[in-house]
Amino acid sequence: LKDYEKAITKKTGAILWAHTSNYVVQGFTKEVPLSDLALLAKKKRIPLVVDLGSGALLNMNKQNLPAEKQVSDVVKTGADVITFSGDKLLGGPQSGFIIGSQRYLKVIQKNPLYRTYRCDKWTIALMEETLRTYRSNESFSADNLSLKLLTTSQKILLNRGKKILSNLPQIKVKQLGIALVASLVEAGSGSLPVKSIPSAALQFTPRQITVAALAKAFREGTIPVVGYTKGSTFYIDLKAVLLNQSPQLIEAIKEV
Repeated sequence: LKDYEKAITKKTGAILWAHTSNYVVQGFTKEVPLSDLALLAKKKRIPLVVDLGSGALLNMNKQNLPAEKQVSDVVKTGADVITFSGDKLLGGPQSGFIIGSQRYLKVIQKNPLYRTYRCDKWTIALMEETLRTYRSNESFSADNLSLKLLTTSQKILLNRGKKILSNLPQIKVKQLGIALVASLVEAGSGSLPVKSIPSAALQFTPRQITVAALAKAFREGTIPVVGYTKGSTFYIDLKAVLLNQSPQLIEAIKEV
């Protein structure tokens, strides 16, 4: 905390705390609690601005996901301005939130740049529907597709994978070297950095074509499918496939 205090001068406009969205700092490091930074900011009469990155409205641990700072908890620390994404963990359209003290929000709204960043009616309507999927700060409805996909267990995904394999011609399975494997994924887009989430994937080790050619064939098919490659293997992770999309995935594999 002393480092922050020493760095503050008459020219300091705010204290900024930014979430390490795409990486983590490991080793012999320490972090000043946000509540302490909030007290320091008030003492120095400057705002504490917190960039949370992804917007976790739920307790992620209770959803069997890696821990992430919860928006409501950050509000309680006394931060003056908090920003976070409306997409990513929150599950809405591409957008951003600015919440906090009315004193500072009024200043932000008067800034000429604010008009250029205002959301249109479609974005606002979609966000309203997304927020309605939150029943409380601990649960959500199945209509929130982002959270539904992230919280689907590995066991359920493995069972779906078995059903997909059972509906594929054996000649196609052998030709493309398809196998069902357990996998680990990351939320991506600056959410839950470097935290692995158990999943399941269809693994392809084709005999007659290259992995690059297979990936291209999937992308350019009647039903486009985007997977990822690792070395000489192509994967379609089922964490990114909704239950009602399984028949379409089966048809896409048959077509390749």
